[in-house]
Amino acid sequence: ESIITDLPVVVCVTSGTAVAECLPAVIEAFYSNTKLIILSADRPLRLKNTRAPQTIEQDGIFKDFITSKYSSTVEEFKLQNIKFPCHINLYIDDVNPKPINPEIKKINESELFDLCSNSKHALLVITHGVDLSLEELKFLDCLSIDIFIEATSNISLDSKIPLYQDKTILDIMRSNNPYDLVLKLGRTPTSKLWRELDAKFDTTVVSLNNPYLGISRGFYTDKNYISSLAFKSNHSKAKEKNISDLIDRYSHCELSIFNKILVKIPSDDYVYIGNSMPIRYLQMLSPHEFKVFASRGANGIDGQLSTAIGLARATNKTVHCIIGDLTFLYDISVTFMQLPRNIKFHIINNKGGRIFERVNVSKKQVLEHDIDLNAFIKNMSNFFDYNPSNDETEKFWEEYNLL
Repeated sequence: ESIITDLPVVVCVTSGTAVAECLPAVIEAFYSNTKLIILSADRPLRLKNTRAPQTIEQDGIFKDFITSKYSSTVEEFKLQNIKFPCHINLYIDDVNPKPINPEIKKINESELFDLCSNSKHALLVITHGVDLSLEELKFLDCLSIDIFIEATSNISLDSKIPLYQDKTILDIMRSNNPYDLVLKLGRTPTSKLWRELDAKFDTTVVSLNNPYLGISRGFYTDKNYISSLAFKSNHSKAKEKNISDLIDRYSHCELSIFNKILVKIPSDDYVYIGNSMPIRYLQMLSPHEFKVFASRGANGIDGQLSTAIGLARATNKTVHCIIGDLTFLYDISVTFMQLPRNIKFHIINNKGGRIFERVNVSKKQVLEHDIDLNAFIKNMSNFFDYNPSNDETEKFWEEYNLL
């Protein structure tokens, strides 16, 4: 026999848009006098206003609909006389030792020139949100430094062989000749390097024409100053890891299935790529000729299908939306709407949020499930469900990490 109680209900969420998803529930609880507690994890205070991934202003996000709240670290937590609805927001920092007095400072063109000319080993990361002229692209093509191009930038260089694999630049950073200067051109990168620059390396970082570094320290300029990027050093001639053999050997792993999708996409089509693993797999398999779109603001998985549909309605080109199963389930209600004919949804169904198997967190966050997605899409011609082997995927990553 079920018993309805008057005990408080606690909803636990991670940082970013996951917190915003709770707003309708908080509003309902406020007006119905329901005992609701929102417990949200927040990024470190030092990352506030840096536009680091999944970092938004969570303190006060519910404003007039919260009766009591707490926003600080776990260690300092103390909240008495709780009234409902209640928001408990905890800043969690896993960097040890923590950076002391991190600072973000604006520099001018002359100071940028000095940093570049004194660098012995530099890296330029080009990401989304960049609009470069033909002359600027030609200048970048002649730079004698490593250039890492993220797929979402939709930028290509002619004569230079840029880097695309995250592992390549991370291996260099961990080598005997790491980068002493990293330049960012565009918005916050997807690359794992950016998290490690904040947590492990003291490399000088400069954000060009963008005050938001995505990490808690470094410099920025108010213009891109590309013509001032003069370097004495040469690029490292780093070679990308050859993963074609691994893809062939583990033909049912996630990356292999992902590759089979990509090779069938015509160069004139558009690709809308989902967050978490899809955007990282696309990066590993770059470059490509098709144009890439993604939602890389707060990096949430909310509303990805809806965004892709909006893109399809704005163009006559075919839009391929490549997402994971959890992303699909988050926005599943949109599948009951009338969809544009020029969109195709490719769902990589690995039965959970497998990205958490690649990072150092509790495996409970994988959120394993056994939902048959075909039950939802069996009568929809523009939905395609792919079921990779999680065992093969694990073996792929084990061997890839040894390359």
